Amino acid sequence: MTSQLHRQRRRGEELEAALLDAAWEELVDVGFARLTMESVAARAKTGVAVLYRRWPNKHDLVIAAIRHYGDTHPVAQPDTGSLRGDMIALLSSVSEERQPFTAVVTATFAGLLASSGLTPAEVRERIVAFGARLSVAVVNGPAATVVSRKSTPWRLTSSRTRPSSSNMSDPRGSA
Repeated sequence: MTSQLHRQRRRGEELEAALLDAAWEELVDVGFARLTMESVAARAKTGVAVLYRRWPNKHDLVIAAIRHYGDTHPVAQPDTGSLRGDMIALLSSVSEERQPFTAVVTATFAGLLASSGLTPAEVRERIVAFGARLSVAVVNGPAATVVSRKSTPWRLTSSRTRPSSSNMSDPRGSA
């Protein structure tokens, strides 16, 4: 008698995460222009219909994959005891940890804009709007990443004045 491993069918969040991981890996390996729904489905070991039930086209899948990668690979938020130390550690971490992410997104962006007809602002809005959090760009030279506004000190995200307590409060409770 031969024994076979019973493979359970992936569903829900587990399936969606596997699909988005496969889309990201395909994007890294072949780039936006050569990525197809079929190649992502093959990499995820599933059917194309599974992808189309969630994302109507390649553009939406790629935007979701970028967002998913950013959400599942957060940049560490240092606590060195000083704002200056935190900023130096954060920017160093962003530069080191996000370089591959930035390179892939930058290369993808041109193809995505050209083939989808979206503006850069519309692409950014889709990436941010579909996420569960507001984001701000933190730029260190050519590298850029997304940091959660929820966990970023108000002094770094506010324009000039401290926000009212109804909008956002200083997590330390001081002005």
